[in-house]
Amino acid sequence: MSGLTNKKGIAGAMSNSTNKTKQVNAPVIEETTNEFEFKGTMSLSTFKSALGVDKVSVVKNPHTGKLFIAAVGHEGSLGSISDKAFEALSSGDSDNVVVSEMHSADGFQGYTVHTQSSDNTVLTF
Repeated sequence: MSGLTNKKGIAGAMSNSTNKTKQVNAPVIEETTNEFEFKGTMSLSTFKSALGVDKVSVVKNPHTGKLFIAAVGHEGSLGSISDKAFEALSSGDSDNVVVSEMHSADGFQGYTVHTQSSDNTVLTF
């Protein structure tokens, strides 16, 4: 469910997990079976700084109701935003909201804004 674009990635490799997702080139949504590799997670301020923008907008697809992120100077959708992250940001709580970067083998790259949770943490050191 992540919006994708051909923008250069900005996070360093941090994980080798994969996930199936949808390719999004706003405003058309196309299904893809590409597997995506998560490259890393960063804070909202690091994400905006790396893009060279002061603000990231949340836009709603009028046909599907799905939410995506966009920024001035960057064509199309940069990625998706989870419902929990949208709710947190709408209420002014950005403390646990982060951005993850993912890439596919065919060159698509995108970002997902989501909440960072410790619910599944098994060890911290």
